[in-house]
Amino acid sequence: MWDVAREGPVVIATYVHPPMNYYTDAALEQLDGLIDTWLDDDAAVVVLTGGAEGRFITHFDVDEILRNQEKGDSIFEAPKRSRRAQALTRRR
Repeated sequence: MWDVAREGPVVIATYVHPPMNYYTDAALEQLDGLIDTWLDDDAAVVVLTGGAEGRFITHFDVDEILRNQEKGDSIFEAPKRSRRAQALTRRR
């Protein structure tokens, strides 16, 4: 879901999940791994951008949240996802 390009010390990561660019658990996992790679590679700047026309990330995929709740996820998991996404964007 993340397309990555590198120009010297600058990493440009574009989130592509059409049609609305909803965030998913898989996207969080992928971003977490990518950040580890960028830290190991001494990237100086990371630019996160959106690949859907006029959208970066609209919000979490509500259908995925509902499916997870049907599998036993508690209603408290959604706020945890939001906090995790915020924490990932603050990693250094």
